[in-house]
Amino acid sequence: YNLDVEALARVNQIRAEHKIYVGQTLRLDTASVSEAGRNKVQPNQNKPIVRVDTNVDIVAAQRAKWRRPTQGKVIKSFSYSASKGVGHKGIDIQARIGQAVYASKDGVVVYAGSGLQAYGNLLIVKHAQNFLSAYAHNSRLSVAEGERVKAGEKIAEAGKTGTTYEHLHFEIRKQGVPVNPMRLLEL
Repeated sequence: YNLDVEALARVNQIRAEHKIYVGQTLRLDTASVSEAGRNKVQPNQNKPIVRVDTNVDIVAAQRAKWRRPTQGKVIKSFSYSASKGVGHKGIDIQARIGQAVYASKDGVVVYAGSGLQAYGNLLIVKHAQNFLSAYAHNSRLSVAEGERVKAGEKIAEAGKTGTTYEHLHFEIRKQGVPVNPMRLLEL
């Protein structure tokens, strides 16, 4: 709605930390706040009211914005259980050595290296809303730490570093917790 955060907070009497909660109703009529009485709201029936819906899966709402990182068949599925802390934390996509690997979403490269042996040559990209994507077992990295990348931009070449067969291991994490990439990717 292209609204000023401070005005939106005043209209909804939200405190300085600007936290909103599931089930909360938000008034979007920021024009109804008078400058003289900043906390006085005159209702305007023509402006929308938005309810923060408990049924909306915020992760699923991001679905259209995540691109497939490379072409190929998924040869190993996501099976991670957060409660048990075990399972496969991403998906493995069959890929030949040198095959292009693309950024799934706009972000900033926060790691580019081979310091985690089980992941080989690894790229980690940080995205908005506490998301990370990881691209492992690359033969070559095309970007460096600190670089901004765009969705669809080539960032690496697939390989088999840190593993015994050619593929791309791909993970998406929200606030550090692995989520099933297949629920987010455009297929």
